[in-house]
Amino acid sequence: MERNSNIKPCCPFVSVAVLCYNGSETVMETLDSIKNQINIDLMSIEIWISDDCSIDNSLDVIHNWICLNKKYFFDINLISNKKNCGINKTANKLWASCRAKWIKTIAADDILKDDCLKENIDFVLSNKNVDIVVSKMERFIDNINNIVDEKPNAVECDILIDSFDEQVNRFLRKPFNVAPTAFIRRSTLSSVGYAPENYRNFEDLPLWIRLFKNGIKFHFIDRVTVYYRLGDSVSNSKSKMFNYEMSKILLDFYRKEIRGVISGVSVFYYYENIIDFKVRIFICEKLGNRINTLNKIIYKLSLIFRPLSLYQKIKAR
Repeated sequence: MERNSNIKPCCPFVSVAVLCYNGSETVMETLDSIKNQINIDLMSIEIWISDDCSIDNSLDVIHNWICLNKKYFFDINLISNKKNCGINKTANKLWASCRAKWIKTIAADDILKDDCLKENIDFVLSNKNVDIVVSKMERFIDNINNIVDEKPNAVECDILIDSFDEQVNRFLRKPFNVAPTAFIRRSTLSSVGYAPENYRNFEDLPLWIRLFKNGIKFHFIDRVTVYYRLGDSVSNSKSKMFNYEMSKILLDFYRKEIRGVISGVSVFYYYENIIDFKVRIFICEKLGNRINTLNKIIYKLSLIFRPLSLYQKIKAR
């Protein structure tokens, strides 16, 4: 594809969905990374941006960027929530608004590599019966010159190129993050009803479960397409052991959604995770959720009595 053409196509080929909440310091960098895509006609791209009731000046930054750049794209649209709805509802609203055949979702603090869309478009044009493509990302702190690591790792990459049945069982043993790189067929998202909305701010794994239940597998590009920002969060906290709210959400989700999808040895991993979430919740509720020697010892002791550990010991005999 040429970068730009003088004739506007009848419809976009890719919708880029940008999720923003209090992203005034980073959203312009994200939007510029869409504009800076190489070897692709920007007129084949529409952009949908959501602001989930930010309390900073994200809306002003977004409005200014749209005014300066709308002429380069098929279209740019902004959805501004009047109240904070969370990632799930906001993403679903964005996806339902998209008109293109394919959707690339990006958070307003992450960055598309300059050939991200070209890599994904080439892959789906060259491979039939593809519904979702994932790829690699480089995780960074502050700016893309400060790369921390590359994900998924080698073992996770093997899972992403495995058969569908093996992919489901192995991925759900210990899920890993592929959402920042996902490139999804719009009709597929629509057909499964988009992401479940009953797990607030936790949309990726519930969506993958829906896709798996409908026989839809991941396809994998062994290339870095996204830079993923590691920001401040409870999960990265230097003082707290665990993310309490997410541990409760995961326990509820695993009990309701995971058990009926997995089989074989993966069942041991299921109960391993259930126990892990319960131990984390216990430490948060009863022991103050602080990073200290006692809490570390209790957590490590709990690892000894996990189903997987016992299974492996029995198997080794």
